[in-house]
Amino acid sequence: MGAAEAAKIVPAGWRWLGLACGVVAAFCFSMGTLLSPTVYAAGGSAAAIVVVRLSIILPVFFGFAVAAKRPIVLPPRQRYVAFALGILTAFQTLVIFTSFRYVPISLAILIEYTYPLLVLLAMRVLFGEGLTAARVMAMAVALAGLALALGVDPSKIHPLGVLLAALSAVGVATRLIASSRFLRTADVIRLLIHMQVAGLAVALPLFALLGQLQFPQTLEGAAALGGMAAFNGVGVFLALKALTLIGPVRTSMAQAMESVFTVSFAGLLLGESLSPQKILGAAMVIGAVATIQFLRNRPAR
Repeated sequence: MGAAEAAKIVPAGWRWLGLACGVVAAFCFSMGTLLSPTVYAAGGSAAAIVVVRLSIILPVFFGFAVAAKRPIVLPPRQRYVAFALGILTAFQTLVIFTSFRYVPISLAILIEYTYPLLVLLAMRVLFGEGLTAARVMAMAVALAGLALALGVDPSKIHPLGVLLAALSAVGVATRLIASSRFLRTADVIRLLIHMQVAGLAVALPLFALLGQLQFPQTLEGAAALGGMAAFNGVGVFLALKALTLIGPVRTSMAQAMESVFTVSFAGLLLGESLSPQKILGAAMVIGAVATIQFLRNRPAR
């Protein structure tokens, strides 16, 4: 029984805990995104962000496992799946941060956050998950809300940036679905350790060979990069816990809140305006997330 099936039978209180984990994970990912301009302004690169996030969070998870006397090594089959997920995550992170060079961050995030729809459709095709009219409508409302909240200007579109953001969406959807099938037997901490090891083992030498490792040249930029790593580690852990409680569809919907947090805190921390259009879009996304949480699994029409 996978995470999608397990989410149907856990108590309601635990489902709300899973939703809370997904939303807090979205907040953490948003804070990391908001720190990225500081890293770039200080001379840092997207490749450096990927490597540092992996390097900082790996010892934390490893130390926790040792202190708690928890086993670290996974069985061979699970180990290989975890390695594949780690490499996928590293390069998905690279392409979304690279896309910011070609299209506005708001547009890149909007494209990436089509991944809940990809998850919904893939779960239907691959595993027979119910695709009810209500769930499809909730997804449509969420995507429309994202478009309003992010205020995308259609004239500012670069094909390469769009392609990179779309690849990121596919990567996130693939990771969510694979993790949901894998988590039925795997320990989250051991999974994260193996994912971080694999991502770092591939990304560090490759990026160094290509000359892409450009680190921030100021103390402020270095602190921002460290903050991105910390927020990412907490977000990844909470997102994986959410998967075990509410499944990939509801988890992806909860994490769509990242864009709402990004718009809201950009207004508070970066001085960007919060227009009525953006506020309406945020309300639509929140309403869609709540609707998905309340919906029961019903046979698709």
